[in-house]
Amino acid sequence: SSVANVIDIESDRSVTFCSDVRQINVGQCTAESLVSPIKIVEQDESSVTYTVSQVWRGCNDEFTGHGFIAVDYLDLEGDLTCDTFATEGCLNTKTYTSQCTNGVTVVDLYVYDEAPDLFGAPDGAPIVMPAACSQFGDERQMCHFRYMLQCGETKGC
Repeated sequence: SSVANVIDIESDRSVTFCSDVRQINVGQCTAESLVSPIKIVEQDESSVTYTVSQVWRGCNDEFTGHGFIAVDYLDLEGDLTCDTFATEGCLNTKTYTSQCTNGVTVVDLYVYDEAPDLFGAPDGAPIVMPAACSQFGDERQMCHFRYMLQCGETKGC
């Protein structure tokens, strides 16, 4: 799975974090946000609890169409899980807890919105979402974001 490939860190190496949440480049997207959609609530050596929220559309946005965030993560039993939630409104937030491996966990977000030109690849290529996420929308109006979350205390820079 993609999560296992990213967090398979050799035992003699460590990851240095300047932040507890770090975005990993997995491709280009037309949407950008200066605010992370992931906020850590609680962390220890074995797990991290965090919220995911819609940050790409402003709260005053007049478009009221359908959108979703699919969250692909490693649950506490070590199973790769995908959960989706609707993003109507700017205050929709959902809380998740992920298992940690070698001090980190990886969370993939697949985001979709009916608003024209909000999400998509610059070249118009479709985003392939895992079948386990079981949501449907125009793949050309999606983006894929990957985040690495620190478990335990922040190491600093």
